[in-house]
Amino acid sequence: QAGALDHDSSRCDRPNFGTGWRARRPGRGTQQAGIGEPWRAPFNVFKHLALWHGACHYRFRYQPLFAHMLAHTMDRPRSAPVRHWPRRYGLWLAGAALAATALAYTSSTLKPAGYPVSKASLAIGTVSAGAFDVRVHGNGVLLPVTVRWVAAQVEGRVEQVHMRAGSAVKDGDVLVTLSNPALQQAQEEARWSLEALLAEHSALKVALASEQLNQQTTVVKTEFAYNSAKLQYEAEARLIAEKGQVIPELEHKRTALNVQQLQETLRIERDRLKHFDNNLRAQLNAKEAQVEKVRKQFLRAKEQVDALTVRAPMAGIVQALPLEPGQRVLVGGEIGRVADPAALYAELKIPEQQARDLALNQAASIDTRNGIVAGVVTRIDPAVVAGMVKVDVQLTEAMPKGARPDLSIDGSVQIAALAHTLYVPRPALSQSNQPMQVYRLNDEHSAERIAVEFGQASVNVIEIKTGLKAGDRIILNDTTLWGAPERVQMN
Repeated sequence: QAGALDHDSSRCDRPNFGTGWRARRPGRGTQQAGIGEPWRAPFNVFKHLALWHGACHYRFRYQPLFAHMLAHTMDRPRSAPVRHWPRRYGLWLAGAALAATALAYTSSTLKPAGYPVSKASLAIGTVSAGAFDVRVHGNGVLLPVTVRWVAAQVEGRVEQVHMRAGSAVKDGDVLVTLSNPALQQAQEEARWSLEALLAEHSALKVALASEQLNQQTTVVKTEFAYNSAKLQYEAEARLIAEKGQVIPELEHKRTALNVQQLQETLRIERDRLKHFDNNLRAQLNAKEAQVEKVRKQFLRAKEQVDALTVRAPMAGIVQALPLEPGQRVLVGGEIGRVADPAALYAELKIPEQQARDLALNQAASIDTRNGIVAGVVTRIDPAVVAGMVKVDVQLTEAMPKGARPDLSIDGSVQIAALAHTLYVPRPALSQSNQPMQVYRLNDEHSAERIAVEFGQASVNVIEIKTGLKAGDRIILNDTTLWGAPERVQMN
């Protein structure tokens, strides 16, 4: 038998393709060729045809040798087949290794194309060397140095508005007329009370003057009586001394007693006149005090009535007058504001991050849109409000035409002057004394990301400490949306 051919070698019949020797190889089971591995079926057919043809054509010529080979093949035990790595797998691995080597070489020698951006949308700045002024910038307004607030002194209702905001006024010009019938009635009552007290004062003064005259008359009469009695006593005394006891002694003593009585009466009347004068002045003073009190009440009522006519406290420009006829105004309520337009100062608002180097007497420049005016810092607000620091600047030059209170302005304050340094137009989001990643141009179409350390910053330029040299060009735009690529391709 020929086991590998699975048929009688002496016969040239058609071989059995389904149970050939290939199907019975160890490790493949007993499944028919073409069923377990469909892709091998065509090859098995051609192999079996070749074996069948060879056996039939050469069975007579090579029959002994063929039989010997079959016999040795059938008698030799078969070992388990050794599975070898397919050659195609090795070719695949070699190709993959070659491709990886080529890719690594390409990555090490060639640079990436970079993040594409439109060149027309980019702002380019060039590094310069020299001197520049470090300035901080802020917005603000012009304010008047002298401002007078006009407030209501009395309560009332607006009858008429004579001036509006922007009107030029002189000292004493009428701004608003108010009305308050109660105040006018109080003024009339105070006037009546004052007139009544004045009449009483006059009557008291006349009565006291009459009493004073009566007292003076009494003093004069007493003085005359005293002098008359004294003369009589002296005459009697001389007569008695010359001619003896001509006048009775009793009569003479009565004359002497009368003189003493009249003398004491004269003293008392004089004292009474003196005290009456003091009493008269006291009564008049008391009445005059009452009159003065009522007079002041009247004057106060009159001032309140006069306050219904609101007048400008100074010459200038009316800045605000927010009243309308019929509106009610309370005591202390705002009537308006008058300012002197000739004397103005600038109030700037500087961001708190830039205000740390501010100091008094630093030079400043104010842009009023019609001209630039120099100034000096005179006050720095110690408090921070909404992230801003208020700075007052006194203007040292004449104001340009069109300058007026509450005019919006731009201003800058000179912090320092750097003589020899590198500087560049300030990139977006750059901060003073902080490092930053910027894109430096290699040529007209590409830029690479580098680290730069900035120094002091001004309004439009910033100092460069390290990372750039004079003549370098960088991109000034905000690049945060680019995703921090190493290179940028400018199209």
